[in-house]
Amino acid sequence: MKRILFRLGAIWFAITLTFVMLRVLPGDAIIGPLIEAGADQQTIQEQQILLGLDQPIWTQYGAYLSDLIRGDLGESIVRGLPVSEILRPAFGSTVSLAFSALIVMIPMGITLGVIAARDHLLARLIIPFANAAPIYWTGTLVIFALRNTSEIWIPALLLAFHTSGAVARVTESSLRQTFNTTFVQTARAKGLRERTILGRHVLPMSLIPVITVIGLQAGFLLSGTILVEMLFLRPGIGQVLVNGVLRRDYPVVQGAVMVITVIYVMINILVDLLIGWVDPRLRADV
Repeated sequence: MKRILFRLGAIWFAITLTFVMLRVLPGDAIIGPLIEAGADQQTIQEQQILLGLDQPIWTQYGAYLSDLIRGDLGESIVRGLPVSEILRPAFGSTVSLAFSALIVMIPMGITLGVIAARDHLLARLIIPFANAAPIYWTGTLVIFALRNTSEIWIPALLLAFHTSGAVARVTESSLRQTFNTTFVQTARAKGLRERTILGRHVLPMSLIPVITVIGLQAGFLLSGTILVEMLFLRPGIGQVLVNGVLRRDYPVVQGAVMVITVIYVMINILVDLLIGWVDPRLRADV
């Protein structure tokens, strides 16, 4: 129950912080465009009153939470469309890219970790590079090298490579600790093959921290996907979020942040359930 309340609190904090920051920063979605269009001060005030932007921030916040509880994400100030209609196609594009990267990241990260744990030099060089290299730098190199980057597998592989680094590092560390345990030494003394020891004993015992980091990286895929979408000019939540921020389109930005936060929290809940299934001793904590 505490974990559930904590995660609900995380969602509330994210949407509240976004709401406040959008209104505290200078300028709004009405003044700039109307001034550029040549509108006078009276027209600007009328539009602000119409959209409720003249109300105190706590009044706006109460109305926002009330609509949110009813499942209403609001209407775009700039485009005049429901936020849900704007986010729906963008959400599908982002999820397809993130999921494609995820199904590559898991085997790639675990395989690199297993190889590195066996002291292969190349794997031990690749892992820190995947963790340290900025994704916008490697993405720019990929775009320059391949020219045609319209296929989804190119940004998916890029995302998978960077997120697999953390999975590989934890896998390697966990395997090394397990290899030094007494039961592994006993299995070796009995004459079991190293491959059998790894597959039947060492790898299953090392899964808990690996599953945890996979969940964290799955959440990171959402933010990484946003950056990759911008680099590869792919439609998605990233494009919608950036355009919303630039235009100060409050409802769109708030809706995008809420969707990303909810997905991240759901991923963490699934990870907790999976850990409890793998190791029943941890179910009470989950």
